[in-house]
Amino acid sequence: MKITIHRVLLAVALSAAPFAFAAFTTGMTEQQIQAEIGAQLAQGQTPEQVAQAALAVGVAPVALAASIARVSPQSAVAAAGAIAVAAPESAAAIASAVTQVQPQLAASIAAQVTQAVSVSAPNSAAGIAAAVTQAAPDSASQIAAAVAAVAPAQAGVITAAVNQVAPASAAATTAAVAVSTNQTVASVQQSAAASTAQANQAVQQANAGTQQATSAVVTSLPATAAGPTAQAGPAAAAAAPTPGTGTGGSGGGGTASPS
Repeated sequence: MKITIHRVLLAVALSAAPFAFAAFTTGMTEQQIQAEIGAQLAQGQTPEQVAQAALAVGVAPVALAASIARVSPQSAVAAAGAIAVAAPESAAAIASAVTQVQPQLAASIAAQVTQAVSVSAPNSAAGIAAAVTQAAPDSASQIAAAVAAVAPAQAGVITAAVNQVAPASAAATTAAVAVSTNQTVASVQQSAAASTAQANQAVQQANAGTQQATSAVVTSLPATAAGPTAQAGPAAAAAAPTPGTGTGGSGGGGTASPS
Protein backbone atom coordinates (compact mmCIF):
# COMPACT_ATOMS: atom_id res chain seq x y z
CA MET A 1 0.00 0.00 0.00
CA LYS A 2 2.84 2.38 0.91
CA ILE A 3 4.54 1.61 -2.40
CA THR A 4 1.33 2.36 -4.31
CA ILE A 5 0.85 5.70 -2.54
CA HIS A 6 4.48 6.58 -3.18
CA ARG A 7 4.10 5.85 -6.87
CA VAL A 8 0.91 7.91 -7.10
CA LEU A 9 2.58 10.87 -5.41
CA LEU A 10 5.62 10.56 -7.68
CA ALA A 11 3.41 10.48 -10.76
CA VAL A 12 1.55 13.59 -9.63
CA ALA A 13 4.82 15.41 -8.97
CA LEU A 14 6.22 14.51 -12.36
CA SER A 15 3.05 15.52 -14.16
CA ALA A 16 3.10 18.90 -12.42
CA ALA A 17 6.78 19.57 -13.11
CA PRO A 18 6.34 21.21 -16.53
CA PHE A 19 3.96 23.72 -14.99
CA ALA A 20 6.08 24.38 -11.92
CA PHE A 21 9.14 25.06 -14.05
CA ALA A 22 7.53 26.66 -17.07
CA ALA A 23 9.39 29.15 -19.23
CA PHE A 24 8.68 32.03 -21.56
CA THR A 25 8.06 30.87 -25.11
CA THR A 26 7.41 32.59 -28.40
CA GLY A 27 3.79 33.33 -29.21
CA MET A 28 2.57 33.73 -25.63
CA THR A 29 -0.43 35.97 -25.03
CA GLU A 30 -0.18 38.95 -22.70
CA GLN A 31 -2.07 37.01 -20.02
CA GLN A 32 0.33 34.08 -20.34
CA ILE A 33 3.32 36.40 -20.12
CA GLN A 34 2.01 38.01 -16.94
CA ALA A 35 1.21 34.60 -15.44
CA GLU A 36 4.75 33.44 -16.21
CA ILE A 37 6.21 36.62 -14.70
CA GLY A 38 4.31 35.95 -11.49
CA ALA A 39 5.28 32.28 -11.46
CA GLN A 40 8.98 32.93 -11.94
CA LEU A 41 9.08 35.66 -9.31
CA ALA A 42 7.25 33.33 -6.89
CA GLN A 43 9.88 30.65 -7.58
CA GLY A 44 12.60 33.04 -6.46
CA GLN A 45 13.87 34.44 -9.75
CA THR A 46 15.06 38.03 -9.51
CA PRO A 47 13.31 40.75 -11.56
CA GLU A 48 16.45 41.00 -13.69
CA GLN A 49 16.42 37.27 -14.41
CA VAL A 50 12.74 37.31 -15.32
CA ALA A 51 13.26 40.26 -17.64
CA GLN A 52 16.23 38.64 -19.35
CA ALA A 53 14.35 35.39 -19.87
CA ALA A 54 11.38 37.16 -21.45
CA LEU A 55 13.54 39.33 -23.67
CA ALA A 56 15.42 36.26 -24.87
CA VAL A 57 12.27 34.92 -26.57
CA GLY A 58 11.31 38.24 -28.12
CA VAL A 59 8.89 39.85 -25.67
CA ALA A 60 8.73 43.56 -26.53
CA PRO A 61 10.81 45.54 -24.02
CA VAL A 62 8.37 48.36 -23.27
CA ALA A 63 5.39 46.05 -22.86
CA LEU A 64 7.47 43.72 -20.71
CA ALA A 65 8.42 46.58 -18.39
CA ALA A 66 4.77 47.54 -18.01
CA SER A 67 3.73 43.94 -17.39
CA ILE A 68 6.31 43.31 -14.68
CA ALA A 69 5.32 46.58 -12.98
CA ARG A 70 1.67 45.53 -13.11
CA VAL A 71 2.29 42.02 -11.77
CA SER A 72 4.85 42.96 -9.11
CA PRO A 73 5.21 46.63 -8.11
CA GLN A 74 8.18 45.82 -5.88
CA SER A 75 10.00 44.43 -8.93
CA ALA A 76 9.24 47.39 -11.19
CA VAL A 77 12.35 49.50 -10.64
CA ALA A 78 14.92 46.71 -10.90
CA ALA A 79 13.22 45.22 -13.94
CA ALA A 80 13.03 48.58 -15.69
CA GLY A 81 16.77 49.00 -15.30
CA ALA A 82 17.52 45.53 -16.63
CA ILE A 83 15.24 46.00 -19.63
CA ALA A 84 16.75 49.41 -20.39
CA VAL A 85 20.23 47.86 -20.44
CA ALA A 86 19.02 45.48 -23.13
CA ALA A 87 17.10 48.14 -25.08
CA PRO A 88 18.72 51.53 -24.43
CA GLU A 89 17.07 53.04 -27.51
CA SER A 90 13.72 52.60 -25.73
CA ALA A 91 14.86 53.94 -22.34
CA ALA A 92 12.41 56.86 -22.23
CA ALA A 93 9.50 54.63 -23.24
CA ILE A 94 10.45 51.96 -20.69
CA ALA A 95 10.66 54.52 -17.89
CA SER A 96 7.38 56.11 -18.94
CA ALA A 97 5.53 52.78 -19.14
CA VAL A 98 6.60 51.66 -15.68
CA THR A 99 5.74 55.08 -14.26
CA GLN A 100 2.29 55.03 -15.86
CA VAL A 101 1.62 51.74 -14.07
CA GLN A 102 3.32 52.67 -10.77
CA PRO A 103 3.49 56.51 -10.61
CA GLN A 104 4.42 56.52 -6.93
CA LEU A 105 7.82 55.11 -7.97
CA ALA A 106 8.50 57.82 -10.55
CA ALA A 107 11.74 59.25 -9.16
CA SER A 108 13.26 55.83 -8.47
CA ILE A 109 12.31 54.57 -11.93
CA ALA A 110 13.80 57.62 -13.64
CA ALA A 111 17.06 57.33 -11.73
CA GLN A 112 17.37 53.58 -12.27
CA VAL A 113 16.78 53.75 -16.01
CA THR A 114 19.14 56.71 -16.37
CA GLN A 115 21.85 54.82 -14.53
CA ALA A 116 21.22 51.70 -16.62
CA VAL A 117 21.90 53.52 -19.91
CA SER A 118 24.57 55.92 -18.64
CA VAL A 119 27.20 54.23 -20.82
CA SER A 120 25.17 53.05 -23.83
CA ALA A 121 23.02 56.20 -24.13
CA PRO A 122 24.75 58.89 -22.04
CA ASN A 123 22.77 61.80 -23.45
CA SER A 124 19.33 60.37 -22.76
CA ALA A 125 18.95 61.59 -19.17
CA ALA A 126 16.83 64.65 -19.99
CA GLY A 127 14.54 62.67 -22.28
CA ILE A 128 14.02 60.04 -19.60
CA ALA A 129 13.32 62.71 -16.98
CA ALA A 130 10.84 64.49 -19.25
CA ALA A 131 9.04 61.25 -20.17
CA VAL A 132 8.67 60.21 -16.55
CA THR A 133 7.48 63.71 -15.66
CA GLN A 134 4.80 63.47 -18.34
CA ALA A 135 3.56 60.32 -16.60
CA ALA A 136 3.80 61.76 -13.07
CA PRO A 137 3.83 65.57 -13.29
CA ASP A 138 3.17 66.02 -9.57
CA SER A 139 6.58 64.48 -8.91
CA ALA A 140 8.48 66.76 -11.31
CA SER A 141 10.97 68.14 -8.81
CA GLN A 142 11.77 64.74 -7.31
CA ILE A 143 12.21 63.21 -10.77
CA ALA A 144 14.54 65.96 -11.96
CA ALA A 145 16.59 65.84 -8.77
CA ALA A 146 16.94 62.04 -8.93
CA VAL A 147 18.03 62.03 -12.57
CA ALA A 148 20.38 64.97 -12.10
CA ALA A 149 22.04 63.16 -9.20
CA VAL A 150 22.85 60.30 -11.60
CA ALA A 151 23.89 62.61 -14.45
CA PRO A 152 25.08 65.86 -12.80
CA ALA A 153 26.82 67.07 -15.96
CA GLN A 154 23.41 67.27 -17.61
CA ALA A 155 21.69 69.11 -14.76
CA GLY A 156 20.89 72.16 -16.89
CA VAL A 157 19.19 70.33 -19.75
CA ILE A 158 17.39 68.01 -17.33
CA THR A 159 16.02 71.03 -15.48
CA ALA A 160 15.01 72.80 -18.68
CA ALA A 161 13.28 69.73 -20.11
CA VAL A 162 11.36 68.94 -16.93
CA ASN A 163 10.35 72.58 -16.57
CA GLN A 164 8.94 72.51 -20.09
CA VAL A 165 6.79 69.52 -19.19
CA ALA A 166 5.75 70.77 -15.73
CA PRO A 167 6.15 74.59 -15.74
CA ALA A 168 4.08 75.01 -12.58
CA SER A 169 6.81 73.22 -10.65
CA ALA A 170 9.73 75.07 -12.25
CA ALA A 171 10.90 76.85 -9.12
CA ALA A 172 10.74 73.71 -6.99
CA THR A 173 12.42 71.66 -9.71
CA THR A 174 15.29 74.10 -10.12
CA ALA A 175 15.84 74.23 -6.36
CA ALA A 176 15.72 70.43 -6.05
CA VAL A 177 18.26 69.97 -8.84
CA ALA A 178 20.54 72.54 -7.21
CA VAL A 179 20.48 70.56 -3.96
CA SER A 180 20.98 67.17 -5.63
CA THR A 181 23.97 68.38 -7.65
CA ASN A 182 25.46 70.66 -4.97
CA GLN A 183 25.05 73.82 -7.02
CA THR A 184 23.43 77.16 -6.42
CA VAL A 185 19.97 77.83 -7.79
CA ALA A 186 21.39 80.65 -9.89
CA SER A 187 23.92 78.28 -11.46
CA VAL A 188 21.25 75.74 -12.37
CA GLN A 189 19.03 78.48 -13.79
CA GLN A 190 21.87 79.75 -15.95
CA SER A 191 22.70 76.26 -17.17
CA ALA A 192 19.05 75.53 -17.93
CA ALA A 193 18.66 78.76 -19.89
CA ALA A 194 21.65 77.83 -22.03
CA SER A 195 20.22 74.37 -22.73
CA THR A 196 16.94 75.31 -24.40
CA ALA A 197 17.70 73.68 -27.74
CA GLN A 198 18.81 70.44 -26.11
CA ALA A 199 15.77 70.50 -23.86
CA ASN A 200 13.48 70.85 -26.87
CA GLN A 201 15.03 67.71 -28.37
CA ALA A 202 14.71 65.89 -25.06
CA VAL A 203 11.01 66.73 -24.83
CA GLN A 204 10.48 65.51 -28.38
CA GLN A 205 12.19 62.28 -27.38
CA ALA A 206 9.94 62.11 -24.34
CA ASN A 207 6.82 62.65 -26.44
CA ALA A 208 7.72 59.72 -28.67
CA GLY A 209 8.54 57.56 -25.66
CA THR A 210 5.30 58.44 -23.91
CA GLN A 211 3.26 57.55 -26.97
CA GLN A 212 4.96 54.17 -27.25
CA ALA A 213 4.63 53.58 -23.53
CA THR A 214 0.94 54.41 -23.40
CA SER A 215 0.20 51.85 -26.10
CA ALA A 216 2.23 49.24 -24.22
CA VAL A 217 0.49 50.00 -20.93
CA VAL A 218 -2.94 49.57 -22.52
CA THR A 219 -1.77 46.31 -24.05
CA SER A 220 -0.67 45.08 -20.63
CA LEU A 221 -4.16 45.49 -19.17
CA PRO A 222 -5.79 42.11 -18.41
CA ALA A 223 -8.22 41.16 -21.17
CA THR A 224 -11.02 40.16 -18.79
CA ALA A 225 -10.38 42.24 -15.71
CA ALA A 226 -13.11 42.85 -13.19
CA GLY A 227 -11.35 46.09 -12.34
CA PRO A 228 -7.92 47.75 -12.48
CA THR A 229 -5.16 45.53 -11.10
CA ALA A 230 -2.67 48.34 -10.72
CA GLN A 231 -2.64 52.09 -10.86
CA ALA A 232 -1.93 53.51 -14.30
CA GLY A 233 -0.79 56.98 -15.22
CA PRO A 234 -3.03 59.68 -16.74
CA ALA A 235 -2.06 58.87 -20.31
CA ALA A 236 -2.81 55.18 -19.85
CA ALA A 237 -6.08 55.85 -18.07
CA ALA A 238 -7.30 58.04 -20.90
CA ALA A 239 -6.56 55.38 -23.46
CA ALA A 240 -7.59 52.32 -21.47
CA PRO A 241 -10.43 50.20 -22.88
CA THR A 242 -13.54 49.30 -20.93
CA PRO A 243 -12.61 46.31 -18.73
CA GLY A 244 -13.56 43.04 -20.32
CA THR A 245 -13.57 44.27 -23.92
CA GLY A 246 -9.98 43.47 -24.91
CA THR A 247 -6.41 44.61 -24.52
CA GLY A 248 -6.31 47.36 -27.13
CA GLY A 249 -3.14 49.12 -28.17
CA SER A 250 -1.13 48.78 -31.30
CA GLY A 251 2.50 49.57 -30.48
CA GLY A 252 4.93 47.76 -28.18
CA GLY A 253 2.65 44.72 -27.97
CA GLY A 254 3.08 42.30 -25.15
CA THR A 255 3.03 39.03 -27.04
CA ALA A 256 6.32 37.36 -27.79
CA SER A 257 7.47 37.20 -31.36
CA PRO A 258 10.01 34.76 -32.77
CA SER A 259 13.59 35.95 -32.34
